[in-house]
Amino acid sequence: MMNSEEEYKKYTLNILNYRKRLEENLTRANEKYLAAQAAPDEGKKEKKLAVAKNNISSRQHALEKNLLLEEFSRPATQEDISYRDRQSSEFTSNLNKAIPKDNDLFFHGCPIYAARDIIKSGGLSSSVDRIGVSTSYDVEDQVSVTTKDSLDITIGSYTGLNGEGYHLPAGCVFVFKPENEEDLENAKKSLLTSNTSFRDNPERLIAILSSKENSERLNEWCKNAEIDTSKVFDFDGFVKHLGNQRESSQIKSNADIMRPSLADRIKTLRERNLSGAKQPDKTQSASENVKISSLSFDYIAYKKMQYNAKD
Repeated sequence: MMNSEEEYKKYTLNILNYRKRLEENLTRANEKYLAAQAAPDEGKKEKKLAVAKNNISSRQHALEKNLLLEEFSRPATQEDISYRDRQSSEFTSNLNKAIPKDNDLFFHGCPIYAARDIIKSGGLSSSVDRIGVSTSYDVEDQVSVTTKDSLDITIGSYTGLNGEGYHLPAGCVFVFKPENEEDLENAKKSLLTSNTSFRDNPERLIAILSSKENSERLNEWCKNAEIDTSKVFDFDGFVKHLGNQRESSQIKSNADIMRPSLADRIKTLRERNLSGAKQPDKTQSASENVKISSLSFDYIAYKKMQYNAKD
């Protein structure tokens, strides 16, 4: 088995060799655009220019991606490989066990270099809007997402856990709330949602997930972009966080069930006053009446609030 350093040298050499081809492709694309621009107008010039311009954008994007691969690549480690392989096989299942049943979320996965641009921009937007080229199946003003029922697609194909090779750090998953119920239902069918600004709607961003290797850089990017750094988690940490939230919610729910209602408390005090088992003294009786009056007032106010909420 080739050691990591040798594999890394081969990987970087491939990047450099491929870059030469990409630069040549971009040069040819620019030449074709100039030729189309200089050609006489025969009724299709505008269309030809649009095609040539789009071709330049595609070649430019491919070259920029190549440069990003070189910037972020580093020798692979067995510890990182094992962690990423485990997340690939376990994360979706672990998350669905931890997440509350009524907690519907969106997930958007991307390579680590794309995460930097997303955080810097302060939100998720279609690649068509951001760089003029579709890098997935998203369209103008729409960004690709999955829900907890389709999360495997994000983890397996868009999070860069192994798709780009282990010489590149793991990618990221942006976890955020749907805008509303309609947004959620549409995304379940189309796997698309509208562009989302985390600066304008910080409450919608729930978490930014990646490997522990990326924690420091993600915190730095978020700090510079004025995004809450407490929302940065590694995959295992987020599952644990959701599990704690679910447990706290269950404890609160059980406490609410055990707590007697206002109506029950009023009834108990009245029954105690009407009981002939033991006549309280005047001071105690007055105190009980004050309690009943106070609780009755609270109960009436509570019922009014429910009535107004219905309107």
